[in-house]
Amino acid sequence: MVKKVRPGDFIADATEVMRMMELNWNEALVHADGGILRRYGFTREAPRAKERRGRPPAHDDSWYADLAQDYTRIIESGNARSPVKQLAKERGYTPNSMSRLINRARDRGMLKGSHPGKAGGQLTDLAVHLLKEAEDHTPQIT
Repeated sequence: MVKKVRPGDFIADATEVMRMMELNWNEALVHADGGILRRYGFTREAPRAKERRGRPPAHDDSWYADLAQDYTRIIESGNARSPVKQLAKERGYTPNSMSRLINRARDRGMLKGSHPGKAGGQLTDLAVHLLKEAEDHTPQIT
């Protein structure tokens, strides 16, 4: 039978072995240039975490704040029968994708005060702060 070994288990075991060697053996024998651990590539430094794999997050909080602002603008104008569809068209998304993005904006705390299934909501203080911060960092063309 083959046992599945997770890398984290190996690192924990190796760290424990290293600690025991340091306690019981001479420092030079363990860590010196010709020491046992160095000879096999071990050092005292903790192993570096691997780079995160997979896709990076598509959008940050300031992007969702901007989306929430556009959504509330469309609702407040009163001209749109379906704010989600209009915003999806403006931004080049499908209505289903836009609905999910607006829900993510709500989950991230950019919109408040709406009932499920009803268009509506106001910008939160967090969204207003992020929009002001983005505005302050926007280069001015003179």
